[in-house]
Amino acid sequence: MLCAPMPDNRYQQAELVHCRFAMLGVAGVLFPEVLKGAGLGGPAAQVPWFDAGKFEYFASADALFGVQMLLFAWVELRRLQVGELGSMSGAVASSSRVSCAPHGSATSLTC
Repeated sequence: MLCAPMPDNRYQQAELVHCRFAMLGVAGVLFPEVLKGAGLGGPAAQVPWFDAGKFEYFASADALFGVQMLLFAWVELRRLQVGELGSMSGAVASSSRVSCAPHGSATSLTC
């Protein structure tokens, strides 16, 4: 079995960024649930994650969204200034590669 050449490293780095945002999303759902179970976190932790948009926070939803967009824009511009899509340090994550094996062998994925 022949392997196709690896696509541009930018696809791999973009996928790393997507995975990081997904992990942050999961943490954003689980952390308030843990605080709720421990009886901590104040009134916001008592709201289920699927009803979090209905909760009255310290600022309006539009203001919070605007601040979030500004922070995301700053992070993305900073990351692009460094030159690598998946790293703030400029180092390319070269260990995340899919290696091809002959037909009938296991294919390994290292992260």
